[in-house]
Amino acid sequence: MSHHEDHLNDVLMEEMERLNLGPTGEYPEGMLTPQDQGELRMGVSAYKGKVILAFGKEIAHLGLTSEGAKDLGHLLIEQANGLSKPDFPDKPILCLDFPREKPPAFITLDDRAAQFNGTWPDIQGLLAFRPWNKKDA
Repeated sequence: MSHHEDHLNDVLMEEMERLNLGPTGEYPEGMLTPQDQGELRMGVSAYKGKVILAFGKEIAHLGLTSEGAKDLGHLLIEQANGLSKPDFPDKPILCLDFPREKPPAFITLDDRAAQFNGTWPDIQGLLAFRPWNKKDA
């Protein structure tokens, strides 16, 4: 473990003790499984450019209600947004939609293209093609 990791662990341990993070011994939503260890008080913060989730104990899994999951998501986004300002504005300057396929056309005019009539031309014919404005007079 590096010196920085040691310092992070020290900071997290102090905060977990100060905030009383970890298991509460309560089951406000009832037991999810027989192995459920109950409610867990956790903290979300930012430290040296990283979003940190502190649980106060080792955990194998985390079960959240729909509202709890949304709240955690908002906390994570809030902490992430606080780390640095985004490079791009909140709203896009320009939105472009690209079609997945070329729309069918009744007529297409292109004054510098070869006409395709359903038979693939040979390579020499394609290489020899000259648009009207490049043909010898």
